[in-house]
Amino acid sequence: MKAADERGMELAAENGEEKKVFQMEQPEVNSGGDSEGESDDLDMYVKFSKPYVFEDDTYDGLDMSCLENLTTDDLTEIEKKFYKHGIASFNPENTAVYAKLVAWKASELPIEFFNQLPVRDMLKIKSRVVNFFYS
Repeated sequence: MKAADERGMELAAENGEEKKVFQMEQPEVNSGGDSEGESDDLDMYVKFSKPYVFEDDTYDGLDMSCLENLTTDDLTEIEKKFYKHGIASFNPENTAVYAKLVAWKASELPIEFFNQLPVRDMLKIKSRVVNFFYS
């Protein structure tokens, strides 16, 4: 799994048991300088409001720089899945369902990861997806 390769892993002890804690690599944030070659890149790391446990792994956040790797074919697949939900929208990219599908496709995490994510954190991901599309 691509996302697993990009995150660091550490062991944490809880109640005498060891468990895996995953921390996605946090990309460097541009300080906003105007020198040649620098741009106003979005901070693509989404820090969760609290650690999120999924399939015995704990996530502190998600690196959304994987959005850069999406292709037009990926968007076609995302749109087909979106419209199978029976949702009609003039701006589908502004919906949580569309953002969930985009994050799923880009991150290669299972869709169940996003289905169980707390709403506050899903809205952070949605915001990052929308800002990525419109920046």
